[in-house]
Amino acid sequence: MVFWVVLGALWLLFLGFLGYDYYQQIRKKDRAGNYRRLFIQIVTKTQNSVTLLNRMKDLMEHLEEPKLLKNYEECLEIQKVMLEALVKTHHYGIEQKHLRHSYQMADILEQRVRTCFARVKDTLQQQGKALELGQGKVRGCYFCSRPYLIGRFKVVATRVSGVVVKVSSCPWCHAELMSVGKVRVLYFKRGEERVHWSKINEYDPEQDFWQLHDRHFLKNQKLKIVYDRGESVGHP
Repeated sequence: MVFWVVLGALWLLFLGFLGYDYYQQIRKKDRAGNYRRLFIQIVTKTQNSVTLLNRMKDLMEHLEEPKLLKNYEECLEIQKVMLEALVKTHHYGIEQKHLRHSYQMADILEQRVRTCFARVKDTLQQQGKALELGQGKVRGCYFCSRPYLIGRFKVVATRVSGVVVKVSSCPWCHAELMSVGKVRVLYFKRGEERVHWSKINEYDPEQDFWQLHDRHFLKNQKLKIVYDRGESVGHP
């Protein structure tokens, strides 16, 4: 009798062990699933931030507000830290609290980048309105840098990274835009980066435009000309 009691007890313990083991496997599987879902959300939010930051990169040359540029640079720094954290969290098995911390960081970054992008678009729209009213500061043609001529320049809309930006154009570039829809934009190469002529402190259109292709001038200023093609969306 005792034998059967002991055997029954052992059997119940065995069944309990199997049940507990199955329960732990289910929990482990659920944790792994939750980890994957959370990790995918982190990656998605990070990708959204990267996409918007890349779009803003080309828009920065049109901005005249230093605070927004600083805000953009701060977002870039946070993005750098976020990418480093993402590399560390791509292995399964990391503590859940660290993963949640990465998610919070990715969420905050995405919100900041979206806010910055919205402010950039609003600021560019305001600058465009000021330009049309003759209140915007114009040094030269956005495209070729020809010195500003009162009453001769026209405001045109160009699309940059999917955002419509209003710029000032000389009669010659404007005529080309109206006939073929595109015109070259003057950039200078600084290191590996191309920089719009308006952001080069050493370049003054009133004095330098007329000797732009003079080798002696370019050599002294350590400038290298790089042209890009701008897309026009028509006269505003």
